[in-house]
Amino acid sequence: MKTTLVVDVAASSGGALTILNMYYKKALEDMNNQYVFVISTPELADRDNVKVIRMPWVKKTWLHRIHFDKRTINKLIEENQPDEILSLQNIYSGKSDIYQTIYIHQSLPFTKHKLKIYKNPKLWVYQNIIGKLIKNSIVKADKVIVQTEWMKKECAKYSTIDKIEVEKPIVNKYDDFKCNNESDKVEGLFYPATPNIYKNHMVLLEALRIIKQKQGINIKLSLTLSKGQNRITNKIWKYSKKHELNVVFLGSLNLEQMISYYCRNILVFPSYIESYGMPLIEARKLERPIIALNRPFSREILSNYNKALFFEDNDIEKLSDNILNIMKNYQIIY
Repeated sequence: MKTTLVVDVAASSGGALTILNMYYKKALEDMNNQYVFVISTPELADRDNVKVIRMPWVKKTWLHRIHFDKRTINKLIEENQPDEILSLQNIYSGKSDIYQTIYIHQSLPFTKHKLKIYKNPKLWVYQNIIGKLIKNSIVKADKVIVQTEWMKKECAKYSTIDKIEVEKPIVNKYDDFKCNNESDKVEGLFYPATPNIYKNHMVLLEALRIIKQKQGINIKLSLTLSKGQNRITNKIWKYSKKHELNVVFLGSLNLEQMISYYCRNILVFPSYIESYGMPLIEARKLERPIIALNRPFSREILSNYNKALFFEDNDIEKLSDNILNIMKNYQIIY
């Protein structure tokens, strides 16, 4: 029987939490081995073969996280004596000589799009400071897991390609659902994304402004944002009000609501930094039309999918043309 120490104090929401839950489920099904999960705020339960150590204090400040990475993790390794370590948080955990696998789902250090420190200092730190830690971790790790082939090629620049494996996230929560495409009617556009600058919301608003100005059509855009969430949502709100755009702030949605919006809308995905791009997979599973920014991750995920259109960086004219072209095949309800 083998004991694996699974380290993921970083995960609390979004894709990172999805990956944590995926590995937790795998551990529950592997009754021949023991697992120790070291996490922060998620609510995972102990089971016969799974022990959960919750450390919510790690999330308080950067200093708490540094203390965990420098001291606490080594103490946990000593106490639990694992046969191997699985780090789900992009970086090498501890100073142990135990066999270690690193799951890398942070693409910021590998994208060609360079962020400016004065525009978003937090993301700049992730791309440049933590990015160096991630790249050093690739060198130190015995095995590296990534989500896409393009990430594998990027990581191979820092290590041998034979120790890097592609493991696509399991997206099966949409398998039992199907959209009713009989009428082919849609309400407008749907963009499920967090309020981060790299999600590139503003390019959508500018394209919709052009369409309204030139065609006289005020296309509805539904966003999974809340008013006043941060400065980005405030900017989106002010811009949409200034130009009288039909933008709806939905807030967070549950699974049934997500499926409903996918089925009643065209997915637009202008994000330029993603490790995987989960909405692209979800919309593809539901056989929905998609307009995406031309990036390695989007090209890979939407390969051989005939309901996808692409546009280049900041090519607002092309984006607006794509929106109008794809809408020619659909009856828009207002």
